[in-house]
Amino acid sequence: MKTDSRPLLDSKSPLARWVYHAVGHQADEVRVSFRLRGNQLHILCEALRCPSAAVMLARLVQALSRTSINDLLPVDHPPIYQVSLYGRAIGQKSPAWSEVVILSQLDRYLEQLTTLQPPQPAPPEGSASLEVSSAGTRNATVSPRSRLSSALVMSNEQRARQGRPEAIAAYLSETLSSLGVSVKVSVRAIPCEPHTQEITGTLDQGTPARSQRLSITCESIYSPDPILVAEPIARQLRHLELADFQDALVVSQVTGEPKPDWLLRIDLTPQETMLRSWARWGDVQAIARLLNQALASVGTQVSATLNETTLHLFCVPQTQPNGRSPIAPPQALSVGAIAPVLASLAPQGIHAATIYGVTHAPKESQTAAPEPDTIPSWVDWLNLPAQEHAALADSTLDLAQGGDLPAIAFLLTRLLNTNLDRQLETGGLRIQILRKRDLLHIMADAPICPQQKQVGPAIARFMRQLRLPKISGVRIYGRRAGQRRPLWSYGLDFVPRRRLVPEATPEFAASSAHVGDLIADPGELAIQESPIEGDLSSSVTEATQQLWHSLQQSLIRSQLFLPADQTPRQGGYHGKGLALIWGCIGVLLVVQSDFVLSRVISQPPEAAPSLSPPAAPLANPPEEIAQPLEALMPSLSLSKESGDLTEDSDAFSSDGFTRPGTTDVTVADDPATDSEGVVTLEAEPLKPSAATSVALAIARSDRPSFNSRQLDEKLALYQQFVQDYGTPDVLVVGSSRALRGVDPSALKNALADQGYPSLTVFNFGVNGATAQVVDLMIRELLPPKYLPRLIIWADGARAFNSGRLDITYNGIVASDAYKAFEAGTLPPLFEAQADPAAQETAEDEADSAPVAPAKPQTIFERYQTINQQMTKALGDRSGLYAQRDRLSQVLKNGLLGSLSPKAPKAPSAPLSDLASSESFEGVGSPVLQSRVDFEGFLPLSERFNPATYYQKYSKVSGSYDTDYDAFRLAGEQMDALQSLIDFTEQQGIALAFINLPLTEDYLDPVRSDAEAAFIQEMIRVDAESKLIFRDFGQLWPTRNDFFSDPSHLNRYGAYAVSKALANDPLIPWSRAQSLPEP
Repeated sequence: MKTDSRPLLDSKSPLARWVYHAVGHQADEVRVSFRLRGNQLHILCEALRCPSAAVMLARLVQALSRTSINDLLPVDHPPIYQVSLYGRAIGQKSPAWSEVVILSQLDRYLEQLTTLQPPQPAPPEGSASLEVSSAGTRNATVSPRSRLSSALVMSNEQRARQGRPEAIAAYLSETLSSLGVSVKVSVRAIPCEPHTQEITGTLDQGTPARSQRLSITCESIYSPDPILVAEPIARQLRHLELADFQDALVVSQVTGEPKPDWLLRIDLTPQETMLRSWARWGDVQAIARLLNQALASVGTQVSATLNETTLHLFCVPQTQPNGRSPIAPPQALSVGAIAPVLASLAPQGIHAATIYGVTHAPKESQTAAPEPDTIPSWVDWLNLPAQEHAALADSTLDLAQGGDLPAIAFLLTRLLNTNLDRQLETGGLRIQILRKRDLLHIMADAPICPQQKQVGPAIARFMRQLRLPKISGVRIYGRRAGQRRPLWSYGLDFVPRRRLVPEATPEFAASSAHVGDLIADPGELAIQESPIEGDLSSSVTEATQQLWHSLQQSLIRSQLFLPADQTPRQGGYHGKGLALIWGCIGVLLVVQSDFVLSRVISQPPEAAPSLSPPAAPLANPPEEIAQPLEALMPSLSLSKESGDLTEDSDAFSSDGFTRPGTTDVTVADDPATDSEGVVTLEAEPLKPSAATSVALAIARSDRPSFNSRQLDEKLALYQQFVQDYGTPDVLVVGSSRALRGVDPSALKNALADQGYPSLTVFNFGVNGATAQVVDLMIRELLPPKYLPRLIIWADGARAFNSGRLDITYNGIVASDAYKAFEAGTLPPLFEAQADPAAQETAEDEADSAPVAPAKPQTIFERYQTINQQMTKALGDRSGLYAQRDRLSQVLKNGLLGSLSPKAPKAPSAPLSDLASSESFEGVGSPVLQSRVDFEGFLPLSERFNPATYYQKYSKVSGSYDTDYDAFRLAGEQMDALQSLIDFTEQQGIALAFINLPLTEDYLDPVRSDAEAAFIQEMIRVDAESKLIFRDFGQLWPTRNDFFSDPSHLNRYGAYAVSKALANDPLIPWSRAQSLPEP
């Protein structure tokens, strides 16, 4: 736990003032820091000598007895269930002692204090130098010192078993508070629902109705991954054995969001009820567990095996030294305990039970014939209800093969839940079955969504083996328990189906007691038997087979493929010769294509015939031609000076036309409307481009390139900014997401409204900047005296992927500029030009100095050298290489022209118009680079519209996104983050990381998993260091008008993010003020 320098007495928080008066004391010279995490309040006491645990605990308990601490919290804040008190000496990293106070048991603490040190008088106000902290206690070593605390923790569980909501919330918070998740619990009644056709594979005969549901709200400042919390919550709730509750509905809510993030349903059916339900189906493991519970009172345990319709039970004593006992259990007691249990269960398909009294249990493979050393001391026989009742005579497998859906559901449930203990602890994987015509629809759900590759094929194989009558196929779905729609689907047809038609996807309810209507999904297809029969059907089938045979023969004649029944020969001259022939054909094809295309490209294009006389050139071109596209296509507002034109005004003449007058034409700075001209978004006005100034600055500089055009330009632009305005107060860094996502002007104006006027902000975002690139820029390239007091790092998870190749960083460190920088020969970035005489003297000294040996090249540098040499050699011999740019443009125009509808050719636009055209999506293009303003921000007005965007650009899933390739956080990127944190802490610079928003289209399962892991890691780093982490990732997942593409904000989204940043109280904007000039 770390501390900060904000005194509690100056805080406006009632809780902070209470902590000050409750624990502080002037004589002890104790300083206090605290933090709310989930439903727990953590208080750390520090002094030159470690404070006394007894004294601090006494003060805290007395203060808690006088004040209800939850009354000090905001109305909508989750309640506090537990207060953790820590003590250590100043300078120590870990607490020397810790105490836990559970608020629901405060009276017991007051009684216990009578045996401890008498409480000291409360300190007067303003008598201690105390501090408040925003850090967590992740690294605290907790060592409880009183037995009272552990006893009270157990009482939390005992009270929760009684079904009390506040006790259940306190019980759950013991686990979830460490993740920063707070818990609220309420109870809701479940109305009785009619019987439906949904099959779950459970028999509830004799089970009392449970008409209540637990409603659990988990609130946090981020969205926890369901994979992390689903099974722990399920285990804790099912461990309570809540008999009056049917299930629990867990809702994950991000603080401040109007809608829940995700839902989870947990089945609270008691373990014994589940076991009895399976035992009625004849499950041997369930029967054995129930019998062992009944035999525990007589000191006997049983193992069971099933042979056809007879259940064999082997009774052995519970306590067996070395695994054996000299005598078998008593026959009368054992049979007397077993008989009523089996009679009440009436297991399906089990007609009789043979009971053996043995000294030790037989091997698992042994059935009715025991080994010589396991000859039973006694044997007994029981007839079971299946012997007399015909409905119980058939086995569960026989019922399933006859089409009994509950039997099928049970067999699938036991097939997929291989670990019985885990199923009882978490509720396991549940199966629901619906039949529609000749198809079976099977839903598999669990607290964690089952994997398709494990569940789908296993169910399909089992269903095929059953050979169900009148069933042509199966459709399998998977989801997380609580969802209404499946996350994946899998299908298998048992017989050929000749026609594709849309197939309705059944809507499986979140609970097993209700099934919705079948809702058709146009995206899913299933095969249905065609009603067309006769010659037409056979002719189509024969034509299809002939076409497929012809295609197979063509592939075989190419000698690249072999029939499936032939084994390819290994090695041999035939295979090598064939490879040589195909290689020569490929080389000839490349050479001939190069020759033909170079001739075609080199020909001048024919002039298109003109149907109208050419327009005369303009003597004085209007100024609008040099303006951006927003000014060329304005939104016009025509208004008369006299005001509104009404029927009673004299604006109209007698003939019905308007009278002459002065008309104002108002051109909006930026219409910012959607395709229908309705929605208007806020944004800062567009500013002049800095392209010309940057180009001149680079041209005048003799500094080599860093192999990154935008990094070169940003360094030149930053140097110009420092010369004109001084070192910025706030510096924004990151990749293209920061370049487009934080508007310095909007941030500056919003901070002025918050009471921070006259702050300067510069956006140093660079395309492709990873954590290594940002660390290199801040620690190495920019001199410390030109760094601000506050750095805002805006980016996301893909900047920290250590599993992919960091192309941007590798290019920079391999550049001539970086090599000169390491050697100390790079011209200074922010210094004035040196005196010519001094420079000449320095050059003479450098010439006379001994030449240092050349630094050996790395493997990457040698590869680059060889690649450049081969490219140059091939380019000199190619007639097309020199014209490759023109070829690319011709192919692009031809492809787009063939895919898009014909349209009249529009006149070519000036270059200035193209620079503002919204059709240029690539942020790395020169056109977009020219739109960067003098504060380093790239304002884009494009709005992301999935319906049109994916017609122009292919949709890439996270599985094929190189930014998420082999996603791994541990490695060089996280090392770079830690290095930057240490550097900024040494320099007294505040560092805040902002996880920028993303669209719903972008966050597929692969990217969502990476983002969730990244957020968890950043929360850990935030708790252990002085980095401030703010998660904006899920602010606007459906606000596409705030984005220019699926992962980049436009100027309207940047405006909204900048305002949100300025209003964030956790970012220390006051640190950015009073920056001395260098």
